[in-house]
Amino acid sequence: MAKRYLIFCIFFLVFALAKETWATTYYQDYGSSDSKNITVVMGTHHFQVNGIARYKNTQWYLTYSGGSPVQTENSGFWAIDPDYSHTFASGTTMWIRAEVYDDNWNWEEAHRWYVTVADTTPPSTPTLQTPSNGSSTSDQTPVSYTTLTLPTSYSV
Repeated sequence: MAKRYLIFCIFFLVFALAKETWATTYYQDYGSSDSKNITVVMGTHHFQVNGIARYKNTQWYLTYSGGSPVQTENSGFWAIDPDYSHTFASGTTMWIRAEVYDDNWNWEEAHRWYVTVADTTPPSTPTLQTPSNGSSTSDQTPVSYTTLTLPTSYSV
């Protein structure tokens, strides 16, 4: 019984940890505005403004400019880096934007990621078409095989 429990625990940990490793965090450093193009696989990915100063406000958007924020954060006394997570569908493109403000909400910088999500949908299996004249598509061609004999000694 203990062996089954141990195997279950190992399986659970491996699966849980493996699922989290599929997600990726994309960073941009605080201090100047930046824009990056990235390609990801479908699923949840994380975005972060790295090394932010104390008491900075950050608003996250899903547009290049304008729009309504989807998340607002304050770095606080401990200067906690703002981050945002988003789940992407296969074959889509979109902007993720972080606007950084000082503690009085004066704009400082913007960080943008143009995200292209790779289409990971497998191709469909083609189906065979029947001839337009309605005849059978079964091939009855006889097949013959030839036996190959290899020499047992070689001379150079």
